[in-house]
Amino acid sequence: MKNLLKRPFNEKKVLDKLGIEDFRHLSKDKVVEFISMLPNMEPEVAKIAIAQFPEFTSTVKSIMVDYKQAIEMALKNNNDSMRACQEAAKSILKSLDKILDNDNLTHEEKMQIIEKMQEVQKMLNDKDSENKKFIRDIVSVAGLVVISVVGATAAIIGSDGKIKLSNKNDS
Repeated sequence: MKNLLKRPFNEKKVLDKLGIEDFRHLSKDKVVEFISMLPNMEPEVAKIAIAQFPEFTSTVKSIMVDYKQAIEMALKNNNDSMRACQEAAKSILKSLDKILDNDNLTHEEKMQIIEKMQEVQKMLNDKDSENKKFIRDIVSVAGLVVISVVGATAAIIGSDGKIKLSNKNDS
């Protein structure tokens, strides 16, 4: 049986995986890939890379700003879509309600209209549930990205990765 534990990536392997000659060629696009490789790197390799790529911190910040803007745009587009769906549903319900006011309709016709109104309401409820799931998914992914970047940065700096909370009793 093969040994399941992988050896940490050395400098050559990291450079090969990134497709660059040296860490001075680490571009903004490659930084994300580099960060994802950090847990598999020898600590010294990460430190060498950072030393050769002094813009690392500003590049990571820039990536996070871009990511935040992409999330904001996705949420805005989602909000616009949800609003349009709600307006369409309201218009349909209003039209059906007007038809329902017609005294010449049979009981069966009125029941059919009520069923259509219930279908529209169900569609709207389903859309709302879908919207909430989309927002939960976005928030989850954003949280994972932030935790990954913070964890990777902590690993590079040499932190033990533990978050320390202050306690009023610690004096």
